[in-house]
Amino acid sequence: MNNSEDQILARELGNVGSIGGPGGRSGATFAARFLPTETFRSSLRIEADAREVLQAVFRILVSMGEITDESAEASGPPRISTVVGSGFLRMNPALVHVQVVPASEHASEVIVSAAAKEGLIKQRTAEKAVGRFREELLKTYA
Repeated sequence: MNNSEDQILARELGNVGSIGGPGGRSGATFAARFLPTETFRSSLRIEADAREVLQAVFRILVSMGEITDESAEASGPPRISTVVGSGFLRMNPALVHVQVVPASEHASEVIVSAAAKEGLIKQRTAEKAVGRFREELLKTYA
């Protein structure tokens, strides 16, 4: 988890906190600095061309949340990132990253990871966000 990802999660928690009224945004943003960031990662093989899978990934991520390039990395395979609501009532923001790597001419490896801030009561926010994405992708290729 890099600093920009922590800043994104803190900002998104602030947006959720703003629902609570005056001071909610700044209070939630401040508190987020002290919460641990939990991560979850999974991968799956899809029997389809990487370009096709990447297009499906993009459609799914757009439907799940807001695409962001704020945490883009200069090296490695390209990835698509989005901020989604997850956890209890989908009120806890998670940052989801997906990479599609060609495994062969007709297969792709999809690597999905997520990060989220967690308090004392663990909501498994990152794990739930990854699970939701996997479920949607598997529906597409069922």
